[in-house]
Amino acid sequence: MLSLNAIYLDNWVKRAKIEKKITWHCARHSFGTNLVFYGGDLRSTSSLLGHSNTREREKYVHIVESLKEKSEFNLPEIKFQHLKD
Repeated sequence: MLSLNAIYLDNWVKRAKIEKKITWHCARHSFGTNLVFYGGDLRSTSSLLGHSNTREREKYVHIVESLKEKSEFNLPEIKFQHLKD
């Protein structure tokens, strides 16, 4: 029998139209990553996730930096044209 937490998670995953298996650990990690990515500071994020040391929060810095680098490569090329007077 599924726990109430598992039922909540399954409902959330279905409503979000996520088609892969999501565990609480995965959801928690995604929550932390999104907090930092969208401007949350590391101390607050770590507190919300219950981290007890700085080493645990450092992984979120690396993930966000990696996402930022990838997003730069997804920008379309901007071509400038010189305007004549």
